[in-house]
Amino acid sequence: MQELFIESDQRRSGHGRRLVRHLLDKIGESNVSMSLIANEATPAAAFYEELGLRQHRYYKFYCGTVKMGVESSVESSIHPL
Repeated sequence: MQELFIESDQRRSGHGRRLVRHLLDKIGESNVSMSLIANEATPAAAFYEELGLRQHRYYKFYCGTVKMGVESSVESSIHPL
């Protein structure tokens, strides 16, 4: 999966939170990784932090993007705040 969006009229209904939590649960059970990229000026960055994700790296793009991510593998697990 490369992109996941919630339609604007469905936002703030808990759908995104449930989807991300489900993905995090599945990642914790498998040997895959997940990266999320969110512009620090949008509510998405705070949304991911509320779900326990932490800023992993900062990338300087023309629009001020930060990369927030979790990793899951045999050697590592989800990094909470």
